[in-house]
Amino acid sequence: VKQTAGRYLEQRNHLGYTYCDSMIVDDKYLTSRDVEFAGFDAVQLQGLWKIPHKTVGGPFICTAFYDDITDRIFIIDAAVFAPGREKLPWLQRTQTVARNFSLRPFDHFE
Repeated sequence: VKQTAGRYLEQRNHLGYTYCDSMIVDDKYLTSRDVEFAGFDAVQLQGLWKIPHKTVGGPFICTAFYDDITDRIFIIDAAVFAPGREKLPWLQRTQTVARNFSLRPFDHFE
């Protein structure tokens, strides 16, 4: 099942709105591209998130893919909230953690 950037964006916004105090993506600054991630064809979304009723937000990079073996969609999200600080170093740190995602956690022992 080929998923689109728009579909992943809808899902990310739904999760953020439901579980992260109404967090949504600011569409004005959104980019997307096809990437390879953890051995899957994926879509990477990058831009700014916001919580409108609190006037807060920050940068994010989100990588999403569909695993047809488990019939699940995975959304690996790296979002930063760091008022008064340089955002890039924090975003790079969260991306380092996100890039280590694996559906097969014990592959490195083989």
